[in-house]
Amino acid sequence: LTITVTLDEKKVVDGWGTKCSVIPNIHKPSSKQIPSFGEREGLLFIGSYLHPPNVDSIIWLCEEIMPQVWQMNPEINLTLLGSNPTEEVLSYKSDQVSIPGFIHDVKPYFDRAKIFLSPLRYGAGMKGKIGQSMSFGLPVITTKVGAEGMGLEDEVNSRIVDTTNDFAAAISSLYDDGERWNILSKQSLVHIDKFSPQSISTEIRKIIKVH
Repeated sequence: LTITVTLDEKKVVDGWGTKCSVIPNIHKPSSKQIPSFGEREGLLFIGSYLHPPNVDSIIWLCEEIMPQVWQMNPEINLTLLGSNPTEEVLSYKSDQVSIPGFIHDVKPYFDRAKIFLSPLRYGAGMKGKIGQSMSFGLPVITTKVGAEGMGLEDEVNSRIVDTTNDFAAAISSLYDDGERWNILSKQSLVHIDKFSPQSISTEIRKIIKVH
């Protein structure tokens, strides 16, 4: 039996005539009261900068998307978490962009941020960073590439946009909309429960029974 992480990958393996099942990334939804909209500020990204798609995300975010956001609200700050920031990534550090490098406990950053951004333009598989954010109840804005393998729906449990203008507009709109933020936060937790240890354990038992 071959195991893939997403249904998209399973479809490829199915074409080889091989028995295949899906076991996705596992995320434990927060069971605690999360900080409210009014207690939060700023935007957040996380990822290893040894992974080229993450560096490309930061280039697009800092050079094209955020300048539009800052035209509308120059007070919005951006934090770029993650290990091994490259010289190119570090070049974006400013009064508006914080790059702390590797952080052992990232929970306080997720609890403090207002929106999580994942502007991936290429890559494959289920994105752990998006699942991590949703498990903290932090609304996500991403692309179709970022949303791959998670069954996300635009305006239901996330925002999914693919152009610079749309990405900047989505940030600016959600940043000041507490009502919409609360809906996406709650639906993030509901959706990520499908990937909880309990839910995936049930799926694994089914797979073992069948095969």
